[in-house]
Amino acid sequence: MDVSALSCDEGQFYDDLDVATVLVARDGLLLRRALRSARGRVEKRPVAGSWSGRRPNRHRDFDLRAHSIMRDYFGVGGEPPAYSERDFEKRHRMPRLVLKRLYEAMRDEPWWWRSANATGRLQPHPLQKFVSALRVLGYGEPYNRADEYFRLSRSTIAEATRRLTDFIRHKWEPTYLRRRKKTRAQAHPDA
Repeated sequence: MDVSALSCDEGQFYDDLDVATVLVARDGLLLRRALRSARGRVEKRPVAGSWSGRRPNRHRDFDLRAHSIMRDYFGVGGEPPAYSERDFEKRHRMPRLVLKRLYEAMRDEPWWWRSANATGRLQPHPLQKFVSALRVLGYGEPYNRADEYFRLSRSTIAEATRRLTDFIRHKWEPTYLRRRKKTRAQAHPDA
């Protein structure tokens, strides 16, 4: 038997095998698409939740962070706050009393309540979400920057910022927003 003829046939065999593999894969894909359309929907992998291979959630220690915020900004256990009134205003661009008034009004809204997740762990404290949203609004920081101090995810801070903005607008817009004044052209049509 000629060795060169065998290697040539073997090369042709592997070329045919590659073509067959591609055709089988394509046919399998077409079959899966047909089955999905027959069921009337396309199955998607869940966006969140648990499945094998997914990395675990970060341990964020919400209680410790909420205590740190209280200690730094308001004082805990009879100790004075870490930041003076002047430093507080510089950090938050509002006096401490205004921030307290806003927090007291906001924390009764259902989204801001502290709840437990499906595993029974407590979710972030309302103060964490509130102060992180104020940092984003006050300084224009990206959502994920506040994660270092407040230990919240980017999506939680984004949602807190949106909800805080909507809350302020709906709660105090009728009280504090001035009506638009007529322009001179509208006030004097003959001018």
